[in-house]
Amino acid sequence: MSELGEQLKQARINKKMSLEEVQELTKIQKRYLESIEEGEFDKLPGSFYTKAFVKSYAEAVGLNYDVLLEEYGHELPKLPQTVESFPPRRSRASIPSPPSGKFLSALSGILIFLIIIGIFAVIWMVSINKNNDAGKDNIREDEQGVEVKQNENALTERETEKSVDEKSVDKESNENKQDDDGEETHAPSGDGKIELASTSGDTSNFILSETDQFHVAFSFTGDSWLKIQDGSGKTVINQGFSNGQEKTFDFSKVSDVRIRIGNTSNMKMEVNGEQIELPSGIAAQTVKIHLQK
Repeated sequence: MSELGEQLKQARINKKMSLEEVQELTKIQKRYLESIEEGEFDKLPGSFYTKAFVKSYAEAVGLNYDVLLEEYGHELPKLPQTVESFPPRRSRASIPSPPSGKFLSALSGILIFLIIIGIFAVIWMVSINKNNDAGKDNIREDEQGVEVKQNENALTERETEKSVDEKSVDKESNENKQDDDGEETHAPSGDGKIELASTSGDTSNFILSETDQFHVAFSFTGDSWLKIQDGSGKTVINQGFSNGQEKTFDFSKVSDVRIRIGNTSNMKMEVNGEQIELPSGIAAQTVKIHLQK
């Protein structure tokens, strides 16, 4: 057990509070509270949320979070550092050497030889086609008399079948129309599962799991504002929006994002196609999402 977890647990015991009561106050799941007390921070949903969970726990049991952080901050996991990679330098294109005279002479001889063979092949194919056409003409004359009689019989049969087929088509079209009218279409749901992990004040923490896709879409019905940062603190966007505007982001290459919304009542937010429900009555809110890979 870590010293930080021991301090939190002892403060909870002194206040005669159970883990269930702390869970009710902080909206943090009990299994995460147990992991904090045991110092098993690797079981929390990423280092992005660790400090937020510890702060909420400390406030719930009456401890000063800043004092705890100064004394036991070394026990908490560090945020991952992003390293920018630079593209390799392009190598200078090598200039091919001109072909030699002997090679050109050999290539010319090969081309002339191929042309001669091609001419003979064309002459041979033309002569064969003439012989085949003459034989086919004789066969066609014999077959034409048989085909005329067969066509007359087939015409009578088609007229009989046509009336039957028209009735069948009308019946099938009516049935298909009824089936189409009764079918319901369902839009495909978003990939993965989005789950609310905790809520503290105007901040909601979500966990996205069972997927490698991380798409966030916004649609606005009035004036609002967005500020989005990734897990390293880099600002992705800081911009105002108005009625009718839409914006979509692909965060599949990062694990954590922090979204600050200026006016939640004038916008709709979706993660992988699933709408996110935020607490009502709070105009400006913060949404943190962790992609659990």
